[in-house]
Amino acid sequence: MVVMIENSANLPMKNPELNVGVLTPPNSFYKPVLYSDKEATDSFNKMDADVRKNAKPFEKQQKTPVCIKLLYWAAGITAAVFGGKKLHTFLKK
Repeated sequence: MVVMIENSANLPMKNPELNVGVLTPPNSFYKPVLYSDKEATDSFNKMDADVRKNAKPFEKQQKTPVCIKLLYWAAGITAAVFGGKKLHTFLKK
C-alpha cells in the first residue's frame, strides 16, 4: 500500500474533484457530399488553376560566374600536373 505524505510538494499531484455533467449529442451529423466524376474533375481543375495562378513562378537558375569556372579549370589543371608528376615518379620506382 502506498502512503502519501501530506506535504506542499505533493499538492499538485492530487486529483481534483470530478465534475460530472450531462452529455448532449450534436444536432446533426456530418453528411458527406457526393460529386459526379465530371463535377469532381471540373472542381479539381479549377482549384489547380487557382493555385498555379497565385503561386510565385520558379526563379530562373543563374549561370555559374566565369571567375568560378576559371577557378575550377585552374584547380583541375594543377591537380592533373602534380598528380601526373607523382604518378610518373611512382611508376618509375
